[in-house]
Order: sequence, then structure tokens, then C-alpha cells
Amino acid sequence: MAEETLDPPQRKAAKRRIAGLFLALFAIFAAGVWLLRQPIAEAIARGVCESQRLSCKLSITRFDIGGVTLTDIDARAPGSADASVTARDIVIDLAWDGPFSPRPVSVSGSALVVRLDLTGKRSVFGDLETAIATVTRPTDQPPAPLPRLQFTDLAVIADTLSGPVTAKGKITAANANAFTVNSRRRPHRSASRAPSSIFPRRS
Repeated sequence: MAEETLDPPQRKAAKRRIAGLFLALFAIFAAGVWLLRQPIAEAIARGVCESQRLSCKLSITRFDIGGVTLTDIDARAPGSADASVTARDIVIDLAWDGPFSPRPVSVSGSALVVRLDLTGKRSVFGDLETAIATVTRPTDQPPAPLPRLQFTDLAVIADTLSGPVTAKGKITAANANAFTVNSRRRPHRSASRAPSSIFPRRS
């Protein structure tokens, strides 16, 4: 039985059809990933939280080459009644030093609340201890420049032996040499004898 052979033009056309099919499948896959990038990123973020011994609820309303916007953030130890971090939104703008080398150039947010522990019974970072240790772990890479910071309605709640103490204020930083912290005190009624501010007060 004779084998069927394709003429050179037919072979080229077949190869083009196969290549076109693979390109079409890749385009469909890429479009699906792009359309689902925010749910995928949310799932990744929750996985990162779990690796840091935190349970996180959040939404990602922007996720593109320029950065990411997180909203309705609530991070706490699993089963804890008190959140370690909450925020209305956190916006992280990125710059790219290479195809796979993004770095934050600006971090801002609103209604950010952070809870610390000043009871002396555990780390001052409380339930954030694992996450802070991970972020500050020494590496062989030179430290990246400090991103611009802008948190204008920040609250820090410190748990003390006399009860919780709240300091409200703002943090702004144009760079590592222009770092400003302003605060105003607001002690809880149940902690009138506790220190009223955990930030240094600036005039």
C-alpha cells in the first residue's frame, strides 16, 4: 500500500494550521488568566497569610503591571477575636527593574489599624510576629529603597496590662531620610492609667 505524501505547500499549510491552533489555545488561556487575575491573586494572598499563621479576608480591586489595590482587609490569628491588621484599602504601586523584578515605589492606604502587644507576655508584634520575621529576614541581596509612604489615618492599638491604648495619627515618608510620624492620643476609658500614646509626640 503506497503511503500518502503531502506536497511542500500542503505541509506548510498544515504546519501553519497547527501553529495557529496552539496560538489560539494560548490566547484563550492567557485571556482566562487575565480575566481571573484578581480572584487568583486573592487566593494567593490568602495562601501567603496562612503561611504566616494569619487568616485573611480581603478583596483585590486592581491588579496590573502598575501595582495592586487591596480593599476591606482583615488579618488576624485563626480564631482570634481581635484583628492584627485592618484597612479600608492599601494601594501598592510598582516599578520594574527587570522582567521578573518588581519593587514597591509607593504604598498608601486609608483606615489602617494595627494591633501590637505591650504586655510583655509575648513579642511586641503579637500575632504579626511570624510575618514580621519573614519580611525582615536577612538576605544576600542589598536592601531595596524605601517606598514612599502615605497613611493619613493610621491607628495603632497596643494591648497593655492595664488594657488597650490607642494612638492615632499619620505616617508619611518621601524617602528614608524624610520619615514623619505624627500622632494624637486617645486612651480607652478602661485604661486611664495606661500610657496614652505609643508614638513620640511631635510639635
